Amino acid sequence: MKVLYISGMYPTPDYPQKGIFCHEQVKALKQIGVDVDVVVPMTIYDKEYKKRTWNYEGVEIQYIRFFKFPGVKRYEQIGRSLYVSLLLSGINFRKYDIIHADAPLPAGDAALRLSNKYGIPFIVHGHGLDVFFDESYKDAPNCQRIVEVCKKVYKQAEAVIGVSQKVLDCIQKRIDIREKGKVVYNGVDIDKFYPTDKKSEEKYILATGNLIALKGHDDTIKAFAELKKAGNKLVWLRAPKDQYDLPDYAGIMDQYEKLHKDMQDGKVVSAYALDRHGIAAAVAKMAFGNGMGVKIEHNLDPRDFFAPGFGDIILEVPDGKVGELSITYTVIGEVTADGNFSYGNTVITVDEAENAWKGTLEKVFKTVSSENDKEAADRDEKLYRADSIYVCKNKVAKPRVFIPVFPGTNCEYDTAKAFENAGANVITKVFKNLTPEDIRDSVKIFEDSINQAQIIMFPGGFSAGDEPDGSAKFFATAFRNAKIEEAVHKLLNERDGLALGICNGFQALIKLGLVPNGKITGQDINAPTLTYNTINRHVSKMVYTKVVSNKSPWLQEAELGGVYVNPASHGEGRFVAPKECIEQLFANGQVATQYVNQQGQPTMDEEWNVNGSYMAIEGITSPDGRCFGKMAHIERKGTSVATNIYGEQDLKVFESGVHYFA
Repeated sequence: MKVLYISGMYPTPDYPQKGIFCHEQVKALKQIGVDVDVVVPMTIYDKEYKKRTWNYEGVEIQYIRFFKFPGVKRYEQIGRSLYVSLLLSGINFRKYDIIHADAPLPAGDAALRLSNKYGIPFIVHGHGLDVFFDESYKDAPNCQRIVEVCKKVYKQAEAVIGVSQKVLDCIQKRIDIREKGKVVYNGVDIDKFYPTDKKSEEKYILATGNLIALKGHDDTIKAFAELKKAGNKLVWLRAPKDQYDLPDYAGIMDQYEKLHKDMQDGKVVSAYALDRHGIAAAVAKMAFGNGMGVKIEHNLDPRDFFAPGFGDIILEVPDGKVGELSITYTVIGEVTADGNFSYGNTVITVDEAENAWKGTLEKVFKTVSSENDKEAADRDEKLYRADSIYVCKNKVAKPRVFIPVFPGTNCEYDTAKAFENAGANVITKVFKNLTPEDIRDSVKIFEDSINQAQIIMFPGGFSAGDEPDGSAKFFATAFRNAKIEEAVHKLLNERDGLALGICNGFQALIKLGLVPNGKITGQDINAPTLTYNTINRHVSKMVYTKVVSNKSPWLQEAELGGVYVNPASHGEGRFVAPKECIEQLFANGQVATQYVNQQGQPTMDEEWNVNGSYMAIEGITSPDGRCFGKMAHIERKGTSVATNIYGEQDLKVFESGVHYFA
């Protein structure tokens, strides 16, 4: 077999690590006897390499210059431009059995044109952002034209290769490739990464990819830096005080500025600001998270150990970095691996200390209920892969989102920002209820806003202060108004609209019947509902949820089977329903997300399933997936938010909702 391999992501002498995965593919093909010729498109003004050919590790590479407008202008036409340059190159295309195009643009479009002219089959290879170029050029006026060219390439290709199932799923949601979609993972030469010292006990984190911001290496480095280990020193930064024992603000700012520089230089791996409970409580809480031990220096004055320390900071510093600190400090101890707290002649285990801390008020404010439904743990984990996803027939360039706000709602700003960042326009209106006239005006305003929108977003919070009896009853009552109800049904039935509810908004969707029924029906005795958490009080913590169905348009850019971590904050988030109802929801693929443990398994353990939801259900959809409700706050994400939390935080729900209309 003779293959023409066209890739714009191939190594050059100036950038030999560029697209190295493509080069590894070619080498692997050659090893099994395939005759491969490599052609690398380069723009006429590309400065990387000016020669026509280059032999790299036994692979002869031919560089083809072609014209491209700067930036994204007329990007949909670059395949045609490359095609013309290929025709003028003198290559004898009739000698090839197949053309391999790396990415739909420009290589894929050029390969399609060559295929039509010479009758040669071609395959196209998708990697990541190049699948449809949506993320790269989503704000460009010609983005949709680019997408249409990509669709055409995938449709006419003999086969479509993805480097992961997620890549193929991203393509599948736009065009049917099930019969010809194949996963071929990027290969790697293991010998290049295998430790040369087989006896080394050092642990390493290996991250592959080019050293560019897009690859997220900085996040990997941050995560590694947050790992604490035995041998690190505990350092006490004391806030300077004057002769009256009052803060010396000039001295404090000087120390804080130096500390900031020390942190930037990697000399500090964790820190804790002291409060009225002093050093003893601080170092204990620092150790609880990772189950580490702490040894405090015997010469530390007990009065200082338990005294308030407002303005003071305890720092964890690698042993070899202590002498490099620019701050004024006192070494008070070190981190140990034995799981013990020791000070002088006193030794207390971490478990003893943690139980004393948590157990004091356990009888009053329980962290674990007595309920223990094991049904979720006994259920075989299954992922629902939909045969087809609801497709919007009423496309719009930029969908409009209506966010209703009630007294007590508090997540409208985060939610509006999330949708705007995803590319939508947002309308936010407050429901006023001080007088009957206010209510009549609000109904009219809500009706008009819904009629202008493609998406209704029910935000989180405590509508009407969660009174009477919580669970978004006031929210739902307002939307049962005949005019508002009619507007909602027109949005869903006539404009292919979407509805999303988070936390209090999920409660509203349930009370209205939009989930699981897809229309405003209210509830009957057999309907699912959200009720009080099993511990009978508010819960606020990060939760891990798994996407177990890809039926919803809201989840098309999330990974099926992927686990995501987001904050949960609610008092009534426990999903309950009759057994028959739950079984039907699973069978229909309407159970979208479940609470899971660190292993990604649905669980009834209240450490992970924080409200005790039946079958660990965290989010459900309508039958067609267009209405989606969930408890965890996916809108509370952003730069420098929850950076110490391990796990993926972005479900891309808002992006999926916007792209549904594209």
